[in-house]
Order: sequence, then structure tokens, then C-alpha cells
Amino acid sequence: MIELIKKIKKIKMEKFEQLKSLLEEATSDVEKTANGNKAAGVRVRKILQEVKDVAQEFRKEISAMKK
Repeated sequence: MIELIKKIKKIKMEKFEQLKSLLEEATSDVEKTANGNKAAGVRVRKILQEVKDVAQEFRKEISAMKK
């Protein structure tokens, strides 16, 4: 049981770190988009879609733990 709890905590932290990494990756492109760079806007939208997917997967994992 303790091993399962450790594994769950590790998974949660990995997902959280993945979300943080994606948002940090988008930072410079968000600034470029604000300055009118359309290509940067495309990259930001792509990263935000990845954020959405990872967050949804993370949410499912957390919900499954409650059951």
C-alpha cells in the first residue's frame, strides 16, 4: 500500500512538472505574440493544446484516486 502511495505521488509530481515545463516553454512565444509575431501565436496555441491534454489526463488520474 505504501509503495502504491509513493507511485501515485510520483505520477502527480511528474504531471505537475510537465505542466510547468510546457508553460515555461510558452513564455517567450507569448511575449512575441504580444508584439505581433503570428508564428509565435501558432506555437502558443499548440503548447496550450498540449497543456489542456496533460491537465485533462492529470485530472482523470486524480479523480481515479478518489474512487
